[in-house]
Parts: sequence; structure tokens; C-alpha cells
Amino acid sequence: MEMPDVFLVKELVLKDVEVLHILQPGKILAYVVIEDCHRHSTIDDFPHIAHLYEEGEWESRTNFIKAQIIVKDDSLSKEEKDVLSEMVMIYIESKPSVDTFVQFAVKPEVYDYLDSYDENPSLFYNALLKCTENSHDVKRITIDSLNHLTQIES
Repeated sequence: MEMPDVFLVKELVLKDVEVLHILQPGKILAYVVIEDCHRHSTIDDFPHIAHLYEEGEWESRTNFIKAQIIVKDDSLSKEEKDVLSEMVMIYIESKPSVDTFVQFAVKPEVYDYLDSYDENPSLFYNALLKCTENSHDVKRITIDSLNHLTQIES
């Protein structure tokens, strides 16, 4: 069996958000922010297909889960983006009544926070969490707290 060239690595698990990175041996290609929005999906969640539906035709699902793949620049090819999107979709897993949307976002400013990661990882994660629909904020994330399976703050 041939091993894949790219891996998903979980970094942070909060109540409604997970942060992962996409690792290619030797470098991180992107960060992924997956958010459980706790709401019905709408056609506005899918702007790329909205023009295909008439008013009232959209059948909403019970929940909407959104993933953003955060990259430093736009250097990935369309084929690479398709592969990474598929990996994230598979990771999210199938749910009985959930719509899922994966999109890419170029956010070089997020990567600037990596310089202070060892001293204060909360700065980096809060920069990533600004990409979410709902307000998520981590205040007490430390390097030590990242040693646990979840970092849910009370």
C-alpha cells in the first residue's frame, strides 16, 4: 500500500470548531478551520450554485458545517485544491441531514502569528477563528493544553 503524500493533522478541538493543518512531508500546506454552525443551511451558503435555484426551491438541511482551508498565497493548482477539498470533506464525515461547504481563503496575515506561537498560541488560533461565522475566541490555550485531545474552554 502506498502512503499518501499529504496528511490532515488535528491541532485544536473546541466545542463547535476544529483546527487542523494539512501537512506535506517537510511543510505545512494550509490550515483548516471546520465550524459547526448549528443552523439550517441556506442557498446563500452556496453562492457558486445559487443561480441554479428559483426562490423557494432550496431544500434546507438540519445543520450546516463549514470548512475553510486557509492558505498563505494562491500558489496551489486547481488539482491540488480539489484533492485537499476532498480530503477535508471526507474528514468531516457523512451526517444524516447536514450540508457541508469547503472553501479556500488566502490569508497571509494569519501566518504572521506563527512567530509567537510557542509563547502564546492563542494569538495564532484567534487569527484563524476570525474566519468563522460565529464568535469563537480562545484565551487560555497554552502549549501544554495542546497535549490533550480537546481544548474545550468552560
